[in-house]
Amino acid sequence: MKFSVDQLLQQGIEAHKTGQLQDAERLYRSILQKQPGHPDANHNLGVLTLGLDKPELSLPYFKSALEANPGQEQYWFSMIDALIKAGQFDNASKIIQQGRDNGLNEDRIDPLARQLESRRNAPTKKQMDALLSLYDQGELEELIKQVNSLLEHFPQEIRLFNFLGAANKGLCHLDAAIKNYKRAIEIDPGYAMAHYNLGNALKEIGDLDAAIESYNRATGIKSDFAAAYGNLANTLREAGDLTAAIESQQRAIQINPGYAEGHYNLGIALKEKGDLKAAIDSHQRALQIRPDYAEAHNNLGNALLVSTKLSRDETVLAAAIESYNRAIKIKPDYAEAHSNLGSALQEKGDVSRSIECYNRALEIKPDFTIARSFKLYQQAL
Repeated sequence: MKFSVDQLLQQGIEAHKTGQLQDAERLYRSILQKQPGHPDANHNLGVLTLGLDKPELSLPYFKSALEANPGQEQYWFSMIDALIKAGQFDNASKIIQQGRDNGLNEDRIDPLARQLESRRNAPTKKQMDALLSLYDQGELEELIKQVNSLLEHFPQEIRLFNFLGAANKGLCHLDAAIKNYKRAIEIDPGYAMAHYNLGNALKEIGDLDAAIESYNRATGIKSDFAAAYGNLANTLREAGDLTAAIESQQRAIQINPGYAEGHYNLGIALKEKGDLKAAIDSHQRALQIRPDYAEAHNNLGNALLVSTKLSRDETVLAAAIESYNRAIKIKPDYAEAHSNLGSALQEKGDVSRSIECYNRALEIKPDFTIARSFKLYQQAL
């Protein structure tokens, strides 16, 4: 069935709104194959690309949209926003002036002009790249030193406080990290990444309610923030709200279907809720995306093992044993997988091999109380 350009556009917009970004991109591009200058398709593809933090790649789409329909104010605002985020400040200034000459709404253009001036008085890309390099290399003490030096010149630069928070968190200075992230948010309450990072730090100190609030603020600002939805889901699960956790993890996967960790964590939550079939499906999906995911093999085995105990199906038990063996093959020092394999072999009635597995788990992790308990139980039989 062939669809008209208008129908394809509406389908693309709907997919975009619901976070199905790959489908939205495909639909917008199918329009541009038919009509390369289509303004809405170009603009929406630019918005999608900008949302993926690729401002330079979004610019040609905004340029095409603006050339096709300069009377659409939103095209001007999107173009200016992308130019600022791409660091093309002179070009952004020119477009702002052109927009004013064309009668753009001053109430909307003034905040962009202020944002431009703020970014002009910011560290250079070279300086920010140097900080990122220090972080990637684990040179956290030096990173803190460099950030503090830059803050003397750029005291309102939120990205510097975000770096400072990341460095302090990496050094396990969680109270300092939380203070850094909160300072970034004080300067710019709409900085989604700082809310997200604050949530991570709060979760680490065990303040789950505050972490949940921070993740919710991050997703409220950036509706396609898959990682924030994923960490929100994990925190909700830890707080005991499995229904909300599952919904949040499903949202993360909807935004990013290739998010293996999202499928894996969804499987854990579904197993805890008792939906074993869905849990098995989720772990299998994670493994389709990432076949060497040892933890997913292990947790697939866990779901299959529980299913075995309910169904007494030997083929399911064999699949659980196979999953544990795959986890161990990928990660030989995976104590939990050795212990779980012991439990599966115990279920099968293979006592001697199950004890061998518990012994191996204890060699890797001597304080592994679950493995020790199972081993003692087996020996007492």
